[in-house]
Amino acid sequence: MLKKQLEVCERLLSQKPLGSSILYGPTKLCDVTSLEEYSLLKSHVSSFFGGQIITLPWVEIFGTKYQVGMDVVVKKDLSSPLFARIKHLLAMPNKVVHFVLCCYDSRISSAFRIV
Repeated sequence: MLKKQLEVCERLLSQKPLGSSILYGPTKLCDVTSLEEYSLLKSHVSSFFGGQIITLPWVEIFGTKYQVGMDVVVKKDLSSPLFARIKHLLAMPNKVVHFVLCCYDSRISSAFRIV
């Protein structure tokens, strides 16, 4: 227990992140045209993979784990926060992860957004 406390203290004092920056779940190569959102994704991803794309069931970024199907807040507004459900996690060859989100709130029934 003391060892963990000292590790956290050292990371805080050195201003290092508390966890590894990014941990990846198991990868799966799939055909990009098989994704429901292909028409929205094709201009962003097809040139990277030649029709193939790497999907992940989860990714952990600085200690926060994001999973397909998880709901997240994407915009905080005083009147109404904007929520989104993670539809896909896509990994690029340079290890950058893109989230494909289905946004929803009281004003929008559903819309897809790539971030």
